[in-house]
Amino acid sequence: KYKNGGISLYKAYELDFTNADLNAFSSSSQSYTHVVNQIDHNQKSINKRIENLFESENDLVDYYSKDSKILDADEIIKDWFPTIKADIFISHSHADEKLAIRFASWLFENFGLTAFIDSSVWGYSSDLLKKIDQKYCYKEQTKTYDYDKRNVTTSHVHMMLSTALNNMIDSTECLFFLNTPNSISLSNEITNEQKFTYSPWLYSELTTASIVEKKNPRLESNPQMSTEDVRSIIKHYSSQENLQIKYSLNLSELTYLRKADLKKWALDAVECTKGSNTLDILYKNTIFTNL
Repeated sequence: KYKNGGISLYKAYELDFTNADLNAFSSSSQSYTHVVNQIDHNQKSINKRIENLFESENDLVDYYSKDSKILDADEIIKDWFPTIKADIFISHSHADEKLAIRFASWLFENFGLTAFIDSSVWGYSSDLLKKIDQKYCYKEQTKTYDYDKRNVTTSHVHMMLSTALNNMIDSTECLFFLNTPNSISLSNEITNEQKFTYSPWLYSELTTASIVEKKNPRLESNPQMSTEDVRSIIKHYSSQENLQIKYSLNLSELTYLRKADLKKWALDAVECTKGSNTLDILYKNTIFTNL
């Protein structure tokens, strides 16, 4: 059995969508509606908890540790960034959310696989931060926020989200990174072309996918696996300036895929029972890729 009764990340793929459009992967309206409804269900579940928090006169008291006023990060993560059962984690730029949903619909229709799209479910970290800042950083006398305290609250909330993302990655069997012009930029320095991203979240997701221990999904696994050893702590604080920071990306641990590889996978899986076992076909087809 696997950690928390689930599975662990086994394979990560870089999917070349540099020239892709929304019609690259078509699916039936039924499959698309299924994915959208699933996203909507998860959003409403989280929204309900958030609304209760914002309407409560007790503010954050539900997240206090027993007999203290210390906030419990585990309880906050459970409500705001819950782990959702999925086969696939789709890592993508927020600007490619529609493409990610189309791709998730294609995966469901052809293989019966469920994909997790973080931007469609966990878009509430700023709301959580606002709630915490209002209680701990706001100065009534000056009607302003304490800058230093805000830096601390921001780092805490972003660390909660980063931890939740890493745990979500590790609870799925396979990760697909959608390589598009929105997610990757290129730095052509003489002959050595370097890939980088401006998104700290993409950087964190791909770093986790590269360093996490891979487990064969069809074999018994050591349940002591953890993803809490995150290589980088993201402290991203927005100021009045348009801050941009670029992160170098090492995609060597991700298996490169083209659209043609996905189409072959779909053809080879036609006669198979849909579900997570269809991923074995993809693993077999790409066993010599990147060698």
